[in-house]
Amino acid sequence: MSIKNIQAALLAAGFDPGPVDGAWGPRSEAALAAALAQPPGGGPAPGDPNDAILADELLRDEGFVAHAYQDSLGWWTIGIGRLIDKRKGGGITKEEALYLKRNDIARFKKELDHRQPWWRTLDPVRQRVILNMTFNMGVGWLDSFVNTTKAIREGRWDDAAEGMLASGWAKQVKGRADRLAAMMRTGAA
Repeated sequence: MSIKNIQAALLAAGFDPGPVDGAWGPRSEAALAAALAQPPGGGPAPGDPNDAILADELLRDEGFVAHAYQDSLGWWTIGIGRLIDKRKGGGITKEEALYLKRNDIARFKKELDHRQPWWRTLDPVRQRVILNMTFNMGVGWLDSFVNTTKAIREGRWDDAAEGMLASGWAKQVKGRADRLAAMMRTGAA
């Protein structure tokens, strides 16, 4: 069995090995250790070769679509045939949503590091403001909030907070904007 198959099996069993890329690292090691620590009788053994083969077969038969789409019967689906249509009982668990959120945060950090590396010079509270707004609007918001971004880069916290509150975004998200502007202004949560 390949490392990639083991990683796929760990992921399918609910243990996060990191990217399923065939490279064994600390996350894969931790996922395997967590899987092996499971009490017996909790379903198929993590790393079960049959599960890894099934995962490959499902990818082949279902295909992979990175966005929501309607299947041949009109039900909303995503990924590798994952039913998400509420009308048919589909959806995701809170654990899956938290997993996606962690991945999104990591992705946005990388994007910000690439496009706006200065954000890392901010204190932790203001970094969280940047990430929160990026999570909500995408990394491009810093390019469209020109004066606010300039104020943040220059450490003019009151101006930055006022710019945030004067935006159309603030009208849409209301309380969120008030909280984030206060955090930007004071550097305190």
